[in-house]
Amino acid sequence: MSTLERKESKVHAVSALTCKRVYLFLAILIYLSVAGFIYREWLISLKPSPQVIKQPVSEAETNYQLYTKLGLRHYQDREFGKAEEAFRKAIEYAPERALGYSNLGSALIAQGKLDEAIAVLEKALSIDPDLEAARYNLEWVKAEKAKTSK
Repeated sequence: MSTLERKESKVHAVSALTCKRVYLFLAILIYLSVAGFIYREWLISLKPSPQVIKQPVSEAETNYQLYTKLGLRHYQDREFGKAEEAFRKAIEYAPERALGYSNLGSALIAQGKLDEAIAVLEKALSIDPDLEAARYNLEWVKAEKAKTSK
């Protein structure tokens, strides 16, 4: 093997070693960049954004939610009279909420108070014409009322 060939083989060996080191350096650099990005996003996620920070809830809103949950629990337990009372109380605290009237309508239907249910469900739809639960229940109760009047 000539001197020139030995020098070329050393250059190739050094070149291959240098390439491996460069690739390793680039891999570490990419890894650290990705890790830094993930860490930064994690830190940002720990801080609540201005949209996430909740405004203080009014006492009326708190009571509305409380009585709505209580009414739903009574309804689930098939205690429809108690559910009716709780939903009526919820409506006292938030008379502008269509869902409160819709819930009350469901409790009235469950008790067979169809005329009252119709009025309450119509009130719900006058507040929010897109409330599907109220629309469905109103159609159903009107159909039931028509069956019983025959």
